[in-house]
Amino acid sequence: MHQVIDVCKYQKWAFPLVVAGRNALFGFVVIACLPLDSLAVRLTGGDIAALFGQFDRLFLVIVQLILGWMVLYWMYRRQVFIRL
Repeated sequence: MHQVIDVCKYQKWAFPLVVAGRNALFGFVVIACLPLDSLAVRLTGGDIAALFGQFDRLFLVIVQLILGWMVLYWMYRRQVFIRL
């Protein structure tokens, strides 16, 4: 991993991990405290959930993860980093 990212300078694929890592503790709090589950249900309910059949719950969790990452990305773009 070190060889790929630091030595070969192939870093673009790791950008989502960088965003999540800059405010990792805050990201945990965001996912735990904000009502992302109800927002995800509103976004993926009804006909969209029917498309995924038995995997609708997995799709719901993936949407929650993306919503949490979008909050962290918003903070990353504005250079808001919460440190302990």
